[in-house]
Amino acid sequence: MDDEQRQRKKERMIAYRAEHREELAAAERARYASRREDEAFRQRNREKVAAYKEANPSTVRETKRQEYAKNRETYLASFRAYRADHREEIAASKRRYAEEHREEIKAAKRAAYLRTRDAQLARQKADPNLPAKQAAYRSDPVHRAAAYCWHSNRRAEKYGTPGRLKAADVLTLDGPCAYCGGVAGGWDHVVPLVAGGENTLANLVPACYSCNRRKGRSVAR
Repeated sequence: MDDEQRQRKKERMIAYRAEHREELAAAERARYASRREDEAFRQRNREKVAAYKEANPSTVRETKRQEYAKNRETYLASFRAYRADHREEIAASKRRYAEEHREEIKAAKRAAYLRTRDAQLARQKADPNLPAKQAAYRSDPVHRAAAYCWHSNRRAEKYGTPGRLKAADVLTLDGPCAYCGGVAGGWDHVVPLVAGGENTLANLVPACYSCNRRKGRSVAR
């Protein structure tokens, strides 16, 4: 068979496949369905797919990219629906992963910081308004409450104490310092988390920085 004959045969095969696309696809699905209960067949199929992905990573990435771009809204709607239906499971999985890989995460964050530290410092030095921005951020009660809740929730998980604070709830405790009556710049757990206190509003009072530091891990009297 010369090159011209091979080319004609190839063209006929392409034309046949295009004309009978649906029938060929149905036959392939039926063939796979009849054998998918065969564990040996499934294993061979998994190995074949894995080998193809390993040998053609760029092709696989491009195919996935095109598929996502073509059906982006469908994928996003599916992701949003899944997250809404499994919110608690996702949160628990993230907390479990963070606990099991604490050191790895710390090392990765440290490495990322070191990689970008010089660039960050250069940007900060080049910004003459940075001190004013930092002061405004620290003085914002919403940001201060969010930061306090984040640290308190992390410590509560570490000590295994119940409760989880939210910034919106903490902001309702806006009175003077519960210990000295002065201006409260933050909050304090009456019974410290390390001593078994709950991470809840019932165990939280407004407190100034001095009283908070002075009280430390002791239980308020």
